[in-house]
Amino acid sequence: MYERHFLRCHEAVRRTRAGLNRFAVTWRILPFAVATVGRFGGVLLLTVIAATTVLSGILPTVNVYLHKLVIDAVAGTLDSAARSGTFRIAVLYIALQSAVMIFMRIASQAETLLNQLLAQRLSLRINTEIMERSFQVSYACFDDPHFYNTIKRASAESSRRLSDLLPLVTGGLQACITLAAMALLLARFSLWLPFLLLGVCLPLVVVQGTYGERQYHLEVSRTEDKRMAEYLRNLLLDRVSLPEILSYGIWGHLFHKWKALNVRFFQQDLRLRLRQTIAQTLAMGTMAMSTAIAMGYIVYRGTVHPESVSIGDILMYMTAFTSGLASSRSAFQSIGRMYENMLFLHDYRTFRDLTAATRSVGAGERVPEQIRSIELRHVSFKYPGSGQYVLRDVNLLFEPSEKVLIVGPNGAGKTTLVRLLLRLYEPTQGEILLNGRDLRNYDIESLRRNIGVVFQDFLHYVGTIRENIVYGDLQGIDDGEKIVRVAARANVDSFVSRLPQGYDTMLCKQFANGQELSQGQWQRIAMARFFMKNAPVCLYDEPTASLDIETEWRLLSELSGMASDRICILITHRLSGSGIADKIVLLRDGRVQESGTYESLMAEGGNFTTLADLYKACHSLR
Repeated sequence: MYERHFLRCHEAVRRTRAGLNRFAVTWRILPFAVATVGRFGGVLLLTVIAATTVLSGILPTVNVYLHKLVIDAVAGTLDSAARSGTFRIAVLYIALQSAVMIFMRIASQAETLLNQLLAQRLSLRINTEIMERSFQVSYACFDDPHFYNTIKRASAESSRRLSDLLPLVTGGLQACITLAAMALLLARFSLWLPFLLLGVCLPLVVVQGTYGERQYHLEVSRTEDKRMAEYLRNLLLDRVSLPEILSYGIWGHLFHKWKALNVRFFQQDLRLRLRQTIAQTLAMGTMAMSTAIAMGYIVYRGTVHPESVSIGDILMYMTAFTSGLASSRSAFQSIGRMYENMLFLHDYRTFRDLTAATRSVGAGERVPEQIRSIELRHVSFKYPGSGQYVLRDVNLLFEPSEKVLIVGPNGAGKTTLVRLLLRLYEPTQGEILLNGRDLRNYDIESLRRNIGVVFQDFLHYVGTIRENIVYGDLQGIDDGEKIVRVAARANVDSFVSRLPQGYDTMLCKQFANGQELSQGQWQRIAMARFFMKNAPVCLYDEPTASLDIETEWRLLSELSGMASDRICILITHRLSGSGIADKIVLLRDGRVQESGTYESLMAEGGNFTTLADLYKACHSLR
């Protein structure tokens, strides 16, 4: 199952990268982007934006025509005998032009406001979807760097790029409407001027698309380097990591490593921007020359055939060409930038496709209230890309009637076993049965609700002590008595009473009145969180690794006294004497090497006896 997820993710990302070209991106992503905006944007908001876009596109042409009428009316006033009537007409045109200009400003401000509102709405909805889909995807896929890079780029760029895309679409549409209206106006004067408007802007759109594509591929190529730079930055600013960094004297080394990466990013961006600026300057130079030619032609026609055009006509056609050229440039730039944004949205589309294909949270049977057994039958497991098995043909049976202690050296596969039971991974071979049925038949959320775990690398949640404990069972968030009770079982109450805010003490020095705990105190809180869950299946992955002798003894006593109706599996390096577990399993090189009671294994004099004697010798040196 894990292999299938991994290969499916890797192949899908590779295939979409290989098939990436301008036509594929445009035809694949543009409809997706439009559909996404429609899905998240809201009908009313999009309708208002469309109306203001059309209005903003038409009004500039109306303004140019009214300007021509004003000029002609003023010229007529200077020559006409009936100046008072002509003057009133000029005043009327001026008033109309002023009204149009006011409407243009209102429409522009309204469009800006609506686009900002839509951008915030899209950002919230897209980031929400990315978070939800990340929860639903198979945990195994996060081991694939290609899949992980896709998620990182999708989360970093998608909301911004999609939010930027709509103003580009509306701006481009507005520019196209203005361009079309100006072109129709110019066609009355000369048929070749509209074609000149379009032709001189084509180099600009080519430059925009080309360098947008190069920017995207540059970002793809340095995704992992950017992740490394982000990691180094967080490491150097992290209070927890600083003591070790300073004690080893490696702050300068890590800092220069972070700086070298960012300097390289700066140099890459600078080279790309310089080349893009040179190309855009050449394209803009072509546009300037074309503008001069068009202006000269309009003035020439006006002077050679003054009887056919008025001074207002000449100014109108000159303004129409410059406005049309600006609209043409804006439209083509919008198209180029739309293509660049669609390239980045390609990662969002790929992410959605992959998360849909590797969905792990889904329908299944509910785990029964009474769990009678969990059995591993010929279970083997290896990570993709590795030929080495972490577990090999493991056969184990866990029942509520006995507490099982799993021991073994590092790399024996103990923690991997816990992750298989939680269905974070699926066995490469074999099967895991719960009450005689394959674990994959059960709903994952239902399964995990019935398994309590203390991980070896447990989390330090930023929050109060009460919150850290209640995360084991959020339904008990208002049950203060239960929180205090489980805290006492984990020996948390021994230090909570000395803290200023008690259970409401914030556990992070970076927040006001925050406190920091020792690793052993954090581990006690992790145990309290586990007791809070009160699950029928109990997994302990090195639960006493950071505890003092007294607290370790108390917790082991708690574990040995767990109710007989629970399945208890304890994974540890610390080989305590008899009485802790009913059965001991020794894992070595991914295989079950020895199994039995403490007394029987010691009597055999095998590898377990050797490990137990070594532990006793180390323990005596404390």
